[in-house]
Amino acid sequence: MITSVVNMMVAPPPGTILLGKYRVEQELGCGGMGVVLEATHLALGQTVAIKLLNPSLTLSSDVVTRFLREARIAATLPSEHVARVSDVGQTETGAPYLVMERLYGHDLEAELVRRGKLPVAEAVDLALEACEGIAAAHAQGLVHRDLKPANLFLAERPLRPRVLKVLDFGLSKEAPGQSASITGTDAVFGTPQYMSPEQIQSTKNVDARSDQHALGMILFEMLAGAPPYQAESITQLIVVIATQPPPRVREKRPEAPARLEEAILRALAKRPHERFADLGAFAEAIAPFGGPEASARAARIVHTLAGTASVETAAPRLPRVPTDEALTLPRGLAHTHAALTSSVDLGSDGRGRKKRAALFAVSGLVATALVVSLVVITRSSASPEATTTPPEATPAARAPEPTTPPAPQPTIAAPLPSAASPATSTTATAKTSKPASTTTKTSKQTQTIKQTVGIFGGKRK
Repeated sequence: MITSVVNMMVAPPPGTILLGKYRVEQELGCGGMGVVLEATHLALGQTVAIKLLNPSLTLSSDVVTRFLREARIAATLPSEHVARVSDVGQTETGAPYLVMERLYGHDLEAELVRRGKLPVAEAVDLALEACEGIAAAHAQGLVHRDLKPANLFLAERPLRPRVLKVLDFGLSKEAPGQSASITGTDAVFGTPQYMSPEQIQSTKNVDARSDQHALGMILFEMLAGAPPYQAESITQLIVVIATQPPPRVREKRPEAPARLEEAILRALAKRPHERFADLGAFAEAIAPFGGPEASARAARIVHTLAGTASVETAAPRLPRVPTDEALTLPRGLAHTHAALTSSVDLGSDGRGRKKRAALFAVSGLVATALVVSLVVITRSSASPEATTTPPEATPAARAPEPTTPPAPQPTIAAPLPSAASPATSTTATAKTSKPASTTTKTSKQTQTIKQTVGIFGGKRK
């Protein structure tokens, strides 16, 4: 608790208008960093919470920087388990402030004071909710460094179960290796009761495993009804945390599962490398002892730390569907359907389809004509008698075919032509000479074929 003098300096009275748009309604709480007020946004009529930094701390540039960074950090964390920040800046007097969502409920510290020990499944579920909010910060390389029951708020929601939200990122810092880390020697570095041994020794090199140690402390307290380490003074408490092995939760809560106790002991290990690799592994170790949603929460924590979306929301990668263009386009042609039919621009889709249809129809007719012509030529070449004998010379060819085959006629050798046999000479002459009408018909067919082939650029063989 801060002194009343500080409260008088920090907390403006109800009815005060801040920044010309927030009307102060009441004080919600105060702490070492400042005071939290309930206010109303005059333009929107929305109830908000405004956190004002203690003026006595504005002399430290590190503290002011951390306070302003809290707004930026909380505003960018995509988790419902982190209090949402909507505005940040400085008041007319120069005091830094941030505006966040107004939460209704109470913190975990008040819950433990009222109830003492919590059921195993409920304690595990609350720890997993806290892990979800902190995992969002760890995924961005941020360490909270001040996790405790007072900074875990149990927010009530209408027609929905309450949700745990992580508060006060004012002491958070980038993990070692980040460029914007603040390492001032006069910075506030957390609450001793929940600090890790390495954080007690040095505030400069703590990483995400220090937050894991604090969450192990909080889970132990929810199950046992008291913090794991207790002492008469802060100095003795620091020595106990740094030197004594962590106690076993089953000594104060015998019904607690042995595997859950093992997970807590590992999170409370003195050396960071002996703890779980990250909060995802810690969540998976304790999830079997939570409620129905515990496994799903652990899976979300793992995927958050991996920097990916959850399995349910990840979009599947569909295979590429082959198209007619991919199946028919030859190499070297332009990637258009017009390249397959004509090099002329066919215009819009409607005109292009009509022209292509007409072109295909003409091509089909020409091909049919070529086939018919070739058949005629072939038959003409195969049966010379049909082309050398005029119709008048063979009147029997026009007669209907008999129903019964004619009797075979004997073959008689044709006599040699002579002057005494004019009939024979006339018949022979008629067989060896071509009539004018037949020759003219054949010439016209040949000429037609040549013209047709010439139109399409071909050559007759």
